[in-house]
Amino acid sequence: MLSIETREDVTNMAESKYKFERLTPTDDVDLAVYEEAIDYVFQNPDIKNVAISGAYSAGNSSVLASYKKNHSSLRFLHISLAHFQSPSEKDEPEVKESVLEGKILNQLIHQIPSDKIPQTNFRVKKRISTGSVIVKTLETIALLTAIVYFVCFNQWKSYVLTLPTNCFKTVLELSTHPYALMIDGIIVIGLLCFFI
Repeated sequence: MLSIETREDVTNMAESKYKFERLTPTDDVDLAVYEEAIDYVFQNPDIKNVAISGAYSAGNSSVLASYKKNHSSLRFLHISLAHFQSPSEKDEPEVKESVLEGKILNQLIHQIPSDKIPQTNFRVKKRISTGSVIVKTLETIALLTAIVYFVCFNQWKSYVLTLPTNCFKTVLELSTHPYALMIDGIIVIGLLCFFI
């Protein structure tokens, strides 16, 4: 059943004041006893696992955000278990644990800059500038052109010889000289070394 609202009802609703609150974490929470508890964790290196738990929207993330703001000298890594898909119920416990460990490692690795871990194969997607794409495209075109020129040198030379005599042919005849082939070979090798 649909209710039909009159223009007056809509106007009255628009004029009434609703109080909205955002559900994202805030960083100005009064930490009280939480700060002392978290300090205790950082002062005891033998503590390896810590959980801050509570009902959804109880302020767990706000406690961490506030602590992080008040202790800016510390470095934090954020791992969210909410991003995990739960394995199917028939999976073995060690499979579930393995999947969880893999997801945690994945989140850890993607928070570390790739230049800090150069010997790994993990790479994060990076934004590539338009200029960089254009330069790489031009380099690829130059390499392909140089290879085609090198492979088809004799056909190119025959084609240039069939052209009518004019200043354009004179310029193109420079590309049929044996030294031009040698220079092209050097360019191909240089570009291949650059790409490899």
